[in-house]
Amino acid sequence: MTTPIASRLHKAKTFLVLWGCGWKRRKLPSATSYRIEWQDPASGAWYGDRTALRLLKVQALAPYDRPESTGGRYCRRF
Repeated sequence: MTTPIASRLHKAKTFLVLWGCGWKRRKLPSATSYRIEWQDPASGAWYGDRTALRLLKVQALAPYDRPESTGGRYCRRF
């Protein structure tokens, strides 16, 4: 179980990372509370927190998945 401080830090980190990369945020009212969704600047689709972070990670690592970037003397493979 996470503490309230850990939960707030996680939400703040998610907000700063996604917002800093150009993603737009919206709140959707629900029956009991609200849901946060993020809009992908490339496609315009809306995603939840976890999916948005996964997509951002894939987009950030995409240049390193190209075959021409895996060669070279100083290249590091993951």
